[in-house]
Amino acid sequence: RQGPSARAIGASLTVFEYLPNQLQVRAHAVWYHEIRQRRGADPGPGRATACYDRGSMGWFASDEPWAETSRVGVIALAGFAAAAIYFELLAPDRWFPLLGSANLAFHEAGHMIYRVFGDTMMWLGGTLGQLTFPLIALFIFFRRRQTMSMVGAAIWAAQSLLNVATYAEDARARTLDERLVGGGEHDWAHMLGQWGVLRHDHAIAGTMRVVALATMVGLIGWLVWREQRRQPWWR
Repeated sequence: RQGPSARAIGASLTVFEYLPNQLQVRAHAVWYHEIRQRRGADPGPGRATACYDRGSMGWFASDEPWAETSRVGVIALAGFAAAAIYFELLAPDRWFPLLGSANLAFHEAGHMIYRVFGDTMMWLGGTLGQLTFPLIALFIFFRRRQTMSMVGAAIWAAQSLLNVATYAEDARARTLDERLVGGGEHDWAHMLGQWGVLRHDHAIAGTMRVVALATMVGLIGWLVWREQRRQPWWR
């Protein structure tokens, strides 16, 4: 009999084999439909849908096209990203008033949720908790093809990651202890010390910041590009 670990590995392999095949079939269906349209031989809604559905990813993503962007929405999301960067990187207390309390609540909830998976996951659960909720929102909006909402959720996730980076960078200095909930326990000091990489706390935090900033800049750039195609910002 296979143990739980073997079954989990087998299920993971099945998923990793299935998804690339589905992506390839889906891309081929879209390519085929576009070629037929360009040649003036559109197979029609019924046949096109049938061809497209063979590559459908079902629960993972909707077959609907991405929702249109709006200029006001793009500017608002760019302002949201800029505010997140300022408060998380430049403000003296590194605290984003709009989301700081929510992130802290999700952080504490994460400790409670992930503690069932063991001591290490309990310590890591705070970070996972404050990232899990925005990522769930991101996935829901991605699946529904709601462009602006998806980018907003992604910026929230990136802002939360910037907040985690500040926490991780403080692992050796421990200057944030007095601001933490739970009597000054420092998650990242405990974890990095346990893993023997405490001296790399600044490098780890820097990597998190690069990922978060690249996410924000990349997605805002994507929105500007989409809006430029819909209604040029400049001519």
